[in-house]
Amino acid sequence: MTARSTRFPIVGIGASAGGIPAMEGLFKGVTGQPGMAFVIITHLSPNRESLLHEVVSRYTEMPVSVVEDGTVVQPDHVYVMPQNVTLAIESGVLHLRRPNGLTQERKPIDIFFSALGEDQGEYAVGVILSGGDSDGTLGAKAIKERGGFIVAQAPDGYGPRNPDMPQSAIASGLVD
Repeated sequence: MTARSTRFPIVGIGASAGGIPAMEGLFKGVTGQPGMAFVIITHLSPNRESLLHEVVSRYTEMPVSVVEDGTVVQPDHVYVMPQNVTLAIESGVLHLRRPNGLTQERKPIDIFFSALGEDQGEYAVGVILSGGDSDGTLGAKAIKERGGFIVAQAPDGYGPRNPDMPQSAIASGLVD
């Protein structure tokens, strides 16, 4: 797929520690067919099989699948990153990138958000949920520089269990 005749928003969701309750709230608020796609990027243990796709499927009526290399992104679908990879997107197609074995990628959200901004421009949306560190903030900058939209989980009474990632994005001034 090299170009799209019909464009739609692609929402990258970055989450880590405490992210499942936040994803539950997000997906329970998205009903019907929203006309956008969702790609979930998390900090996964390389030593355990992830069941995140099964968990997320409890919170949405949209189809939820684990990304395979070459997955063409479709509206009204949810895609979950598998463990031991980072994700890229080119012309609306998801690509798996395997670590070289010497280093483990520590910022998978930044990596995907940067690719998403580059590929989708104003159709890129980044959502930063609960998690440690500042992963997502650099990628949010790439999305904003290309006209996209950034949302972060608010640090209020119902806020993130681990507020580092959303607070970093908010402090950067990039959140819409």
